[in-house]
Amino acid sequence: MENPLAFPDVRVYNKPGGVVERQKVTKPGNKWAFIVNPRSGSGLGGRMLEELRVQLGRRGIDAPVFETRSRGHAVELADRAVREGAAALGIVGGDGTVNEALQAIPEASPIAFGIVPAGSGNDYAEAAAFSRRFGKDDWDRFFEKRTVRVDTGICNGRRFLNGVGMGFDARIAAKVQNPGFFPGPIRYRFHILANLLFYRPYAMTIENGGRHDEKRVLMTTVGIGRRFGGGFYITPRAEIDDGLFDICLVRDLGTLGRIRKMLDIIGKRHIGTPGVEYFRSEKLRIEFQGETDAHIDGEIFRANRFDIEIRPASLLLIRGGAGSGYFRESDAENEANRKQTVTRTSGREGL
Repeated sequence: MENPLAFPDVRVYNKPGGVVERQKVTKPGNKWAFIVNPRSGSGLGGRMLEELRVQLGRRGIDAPVFETRSRGHAVELADRAVREGAAALGIVGGDGTVNEALQAIPEASPIAFGIVPAGSGNDYAEAAAFSRRFGKDDWDRFFEKRTVRVDTGICNGRRFLNGVGMGFDARIAAKVQNPGFFPGPIRYRFHILANLLFYRPYAMTIENGGRHDEKRVLMTTVGIGRRFGGGFYITPRAEIDDGLFDICLVRDLGTLGRIRKMLDIIGKRHIGTPGVEYFRSEKLRIEFQGETDAHIDGEIFRANRFDIEIRPASLLLIRGGAGSGYFRESDAENEANRKQTVTRTSGREGL
């Protein structure tokens, strides 16, 4: 856990189980470094690399720009940037590249972490209040380096920014990573339809706050952010700086029930409907009878047990414009909307 006294401008929030102290805004140093995945987003990363060089030139910034060559390379490059004293690290790529680079950033580090979306999903970029495709205003805000401390999570020893999905959601993410004729979002929807018909869920046990429940669910999502799969708001009440996960469990309801529930998710109206359980927690363990598909920020792996824990205020994130609604401290309208949501406890809805 970080020492909040090491940073100025600390705000204090009460939450179940104690107090979270977090820094709202800090001002890091000026030494930049960038990691670019030129193959992300069907070549969008390469095009954004050229735009990045233009933007650096306009601002007179002499910064190292590293290009990834293979899966896992971003971890090595981010570690190098950290060791060489980068004060701000920009990642140009998709959610997977961002997650790899995150692994090299120490918890509570003063390094500013910035995301230039260049993947097929770019789910977390929206959480950071940037556009999915950078324009002039986004570049200007990015280089202003306005920062905020946000939460990260740990799942089976790996850090994540956006969320963890198990079962149906992860099976789709695995299929989407295979090359196909369709672009990312369309490919995602195609595999949703296929798996609505053929996916078989596993029984699982979930341990949360000393309570053990056995369930058979279609989809389990543990979110810091709200959006997954390039546009599905599975945990639509999540805030990235509240010190809590939002967890959404969707019970298996048969083929027709699956279709109806997926339409509810697409329409952002699934919370509170039959077969959906939605709650918040700081720590949980999920165990399946056998190995099941899972994803961490879209990166696929398999396991039968998942130990997941929040790390409050553990990353210094470069944020975009105000009012995205993903921050606990947002504009007045979003604050009013927040007060209408469920209390931040482990209370359950829908079952």
